[in-house]
Amino acid sequence: MNDHTAAQRLLILYVDFDDDLGLCGINTPVVGVEHVIDTAMKFALCKPSDSDLNALFYAIKVYNSLRDQGNDVEIAIATGARNEPKYMASIKFSNALDEIKRRTGANRVLVVLDSVEDEHAIPLIAQRFNIVGIENVVVEQPRSIETFYTSLLRIGRKILSESKYARIVLGYPGFALLIFTILSLFNLTHLALYTLLIFVSMLMIVRGFGLFEYVKELTQRPFKPLVLGLTVFLLSLSLYLGYLEIMSLTTSQELQPFKAIAIAIQDQSHLAFLAIAVPIIVKLFRELYEKQHRYLILRIAFLTDLLLAYVLIQNIALIMRMGIEASIFAVTNSLVVVIAMIVLTAISEAVVRKG
Repeated sequence: MNDHTAAQRLLILYVDFDDDLGLCGINTPVVGVEHVIDTAMKFALCKPSDSDLNALFYAIKVYNSLRDQGNDVEIAIATGARNEPKYMASIKFSNALDEIKRRTGANRVLVVLDSVEDEHAIPLIAQRFNIVGIENVVVEQPRSIETFYTSLLRIGRKILSESKYARIVLGYPGFALLIFTILSLFNLTHLALYTLLIFVSMLMIVRGFGLFEYVKELTQRPFKPLVLGLTVFLLSLSLYLGYLEIMSLTTSQELQPFKAIAIAIQDQSHLAFLAIAVPIIVKLFRELYEKQHRYLILRIAFLTDLLLAYVLIQNIALIMRMGIEASIFAVTNSLVVVIAMIVLTAISEAVVRKG
């Protein structure tokens, strides 16, 4: 078969970016209809109710339909990485695509997927193939009370068993409830709404700019124990000194608890931000030493964001002490800082992508 014939071949590519197949010990990439059918049967015996199974059999159905019409088609499975940073999943998926392209010689691809997570793979596929179509498989659900109840149980089990869902549905609300409970113990329930809004807004910024994955990447290095130990020490020291200062202010000077907390935040928060900055600084110097300059702008921008966040926390503490009416400057300054953080992060990411 010559290269021109192979180039005209259409590849039916099933995408599993979060590697649900890996839960059943299935290694990828998988190329060829017989191997794909064997993989589907193995996955069906392992996780018969998973939505990926429907999408996988749908890909096989599309392959059979196009082949019966006389088209030159091939089918393959590519996966990313599970419970890993997105960049690790992208690297694994890219390697799988390169292997599939080498083995099939195809230039055209019809993508089959079943979740929003899988859509992260589309740009990687577009770099290597001409995408002729994308099939997003949605599982049909019969409308009945019994099915609704069964679906709720299935969703509940999925939330408890998979960390990425448990973190969103249980972790964040649990942390919000903890904040509310602590404020209630100090008779500060009137500040609960503002505190929760601050928590939600910071969470949106962190999740929106992918800072969780960024910090996780920084800690996955040979010097992880040392960096992690120093970070934990500084955070613990900050909390301990803050606690001592709050106790001292509320007992000796008879300050109201929320004002004592505000003063402690102003005095001790620098240690907490230093703890967060440590792994980033280590990463920055490591890349300078190894002459890896691609992400230096992003590292420096993130450190600048941390400094701006420190200023923001100081302003919030000042507002807690003085009240909004007495600290209009702090409120205005806080808004400017938030806007500066968003703009700086967006610009730095744009520069990195362009480079």
